[in-house]
Amino acid sequence: MDSEDIEAVFNRKKESHGIAFEAKAEQISAAKSILNRRNCVCFLPTGFGKTLCFVLNTVVQDDPTITLVISPLLSLMDNQMDTLKK
Repeated sequence: MDSEDIEAVFNRKKESHGIAFEAKAEQISAAKSILNRRNCVCFLPTGFGKTLCFVLNTVVQDDPTITLVISPLLSLMDNQMDTLKK
């Protein structure tokens, strides 16, 4: 499946579920790697939409896959606390 196919399927499903945001090129690229059965590592900043990177492959395909997500939750909490303190 190529990037255009992924984006087209996502856009169709988005409309049927009333989702009102666009997928970023990096998110589509990550989903493309996963859907093509390649390993994928994404280093993306807080708030970028990493969740969609690993959910998108499940949304656009019929056969479910296993996705391992390693999240820097402590780092995220530290960033949020720093922002709150400011």
